[in-house]
Amino acid sequence: MKHRRVFVALICLLSSAVAAPRAAAADDCLWKIFELAWPDKRSEVRGSSPDNRLIVGTVTFPESNGHGVIWTDGILSWMRSIPGEGATSTVTPHGVNNSGVVVGDHRHYLGDEVYQSRAFRYQNGAYENLYTAPGESSTAIGINEAGDIIGEVWKTGYPSIHPWIALWPRDNHPRRLYLNGKAVGITDDRKLVVEQDVWSSNRKVWSIDGNTGTWTALPGSNGRPVLDDNRLFTASSANNSIHEWTLDGRQVGTYEKGWAGHGRNSSGTVYGWTNNGASLWQGGARTRTEVVADQVHYGTMYGDITDDGRLIGTYRDAQQVNHAAIWFCS
Repeated sequence: MKHRRVFVALICLLSSAVAAPRAAAADDCLWKIFELAWPDKRSEVRGSSPDNRLIVGTVTFPESNGHGVIWTDGILSWMRSIPGEGATSTVTPHGVNNSGVVVGDHRHYLGDEVYQSRAFRYQNGAYENLYTAPGESSTAIGINEAGDIIGEVWKTGYPSIHPWIALWPRDNHPRRLYLNGKAVGITDDRKLVVEQDVWSSNRKVWSIDGNTGTWTALPGSNGRPVLDDNRLFTASSANNSIHEWTLDGRQVGTYEKGWAGHGRNSSGTVYGWTNNGASLWQGGARTRTEVVADQVHYGTMYGDITDDGRLIGTYRDAQQVNHAAIWFCS
């Protein structure tokens, strides 16, 4: 999910109001919020491209389903509606690569409180449904630069508590199903990171090589594990810290007092959460007590940090309404 460029258009939008952003690690940082959607609408960030130029999410209007949206350098555009489904369908993107290929799901109401979810690939304004067998529902969670997609599959009409991990290869080989669990992400060399036994006290994380079929055991996490730029971030309540791992199982970083990791940029700044709120770590040490702003990123939702130190995420206001936003240091 990371960070090779800056928000060029966003910088232009903000340049008349603020000075150039300082490094996010500065202890005297004054954090400002840039709303990605209308402040009076419900909106959420769901994912971003590795270079962070593209952000995907949803915007919801009163008495309507969620609309899939793409922010390009901070500028919002609407994903098209699903042909033939209209107001009964909700489009939710979950991932996007640097080429602008979006993956996610569209949920369609079948009646009798039953919904069917279909995984899709979205490119140049056109949807392609990913193979889903009759009686199944599916969702696409992530996509790599080659176009391989990781997601989940379950039986329609049943809660998606124990879905199967799925791989839809870009070369149009048949869909592959691996194990019951939750999809975490997929790397450019087709390694699938998955979580097993999510609903037990014995949670496991695996890296599965989609080319060779090799499984590598990785440490489990008390919270949601995050894959970022070929690194896995897990949380441990035993020592109250975030751990960073390579996909061959080597620990390469420990971030004390953290309980959820969001990501790491090219300068080595790690963005995550403590019991008190959002924090940043540089060289393994926290740069300040917490990220202080009028509103802060809601820690259980998607977040990221860009190379120029901006924070991407969703905050929740006093009325419990979600707002997609970017935080920058002024």
